[in-house]
Amino acid sequence: MAVLSSKLAKTALKLPWSTAVLDLERNALKPEPEHPSLSLHLFMEMEPLEAEWRALEAAQECSIHQSYDWCRLWQSCSDYAPRIVVARFSTGLARPDTAFILPLTIERQGPVKVARYIGGRFNRINFGAFATRFLDLVSPALMIDIQRQIAALPLGADIVLLDRQPQRWHGITHPLSRLPHLRNRGHGFQIALQGGPEAVIERIATAARWDGLDTEALRLDRPGNGTYLRAKTREEAQALLETFFRQASVRSNLYGTANRFASGETQAALHRLAEDSIGKHRKTIEMHAIRLSDGSIGALLALSRKGRHVTWQFSSVDGETLLSGPGLTLMAHAIRSACDTGATVFDFGAGHQPFRQSWCDMETAYQDTVIPITALGRMAAATIRMPIGGKRPFGVRPTPVPPAVTGRQVPGLIRHGDPDRVARFRRRDS
Repeated sequence: MAVLSSKLAKTALKLPWSTAVLDLERNALKPEPEHPSLSLHLFMEMEPLEAEWRALEAAQECSIHQSYDWCRLWQSCSDYAPRIVVARFSTGLARPDTAFILPLTIERQGPVKVARYIGGRFNRINFGAFATRFLDLVSPALMIDIQRQIAALPLGADIVLLDRQPQRWHGITHPLSRLPHLRNRGHGFQIALQGGPEAVIERIATAARWDGLDTEALRLDRPGNGTYLRAKTREEAQALLETFFRQASVRSNLYGTANRFASGETQAALHRLAEDSIGKHRKTIEMHAIRLSDGSIGALLALSRKGRHVTWQFSSVDGETLLSGPGLTLMAHAIRSACDTGATVFDFGAGHQPFRQSWCDMETAYQDTVIPITALGRMAAATIRMPIGGKRPFGVRPTPVPPAVTGRQVPGLIRHGDPDRVARFRRRDS
């Protein structure tokens, strides 16, 4: 047992929740006398669930990363069968309705088998696919029952990790926040696309000036800023992705960091996601780029879109930093494109770069729900409480606070995770 505990302590350094902070404000789970009748079922295939899944994902709070197409295309490149948890409920004699779908897969972290969302580290935000009517019926007692039923399913896992879930999203408190959870140190940052593209870009330029950046790169009409490309065919999408993989490999070798895009499985999945987006309004992966005057690709950006929400997936530049000229120009084009097509939010996701805090006006707190199933899983969960340093979840560093400009702080950053939506101060030109 001592040897096993030692192995688990080492494994914790690799587990994606290793730097999350234990939420000491665990919700009081007091059973209530009545709640809807609910049963959980496990499916190892996605196809029989397509109709009900697509109906649930239409809700705006459902992330693109729990959409049927996103999960289907990731699973098409995986050797492991999915673990799709489906809950059905009824409130009386009516026929049971689908309450929610949690699309999971199994990953190994050392000796521990972890059930987590399909897409894993490539998911920017996870909400799950929930029925709106079910969300109105959620209670602490019901969530206790759901936790018990998830642990009883034959998932073939030691522990369930439902990570990077927003505490509050589109005005809805995440139902799993009623269970004991961990605070994820990674926060998401978004900018509201209000007032049209010129107004949004001017707000970014104001913050960029305080960051000491060349804001001339944000001028789309400036000669020498390169040509904006947006993949409109499968061939264009494939070519831009291959360029991105090469740039990611070069930067990984240059800085001695792990390349999370190196595996053939990952590259194949991203190719299928990009190809599937061609000609559709909803984008699982859409490639954008800046071509320089010499014909080379100076910057690349992959975006996802569901409804009016545009999400930054990943990016690269042929140079030192994304905030160089081509990188800034590409972001300005992408934001203008989002505005012109009716988007209302541009989501930069989680990350350590200070510009995410200084440019954005919304912040979303994430939480991780952990459900141990086996004795090994319970021991792994216990290691979360250990003081562990050095490793970071999903390769994302905790976002540092940018250097304060104490004399020029104004309200401007809304925290989605705070129930009272307290405004946070950020730097901005007055």
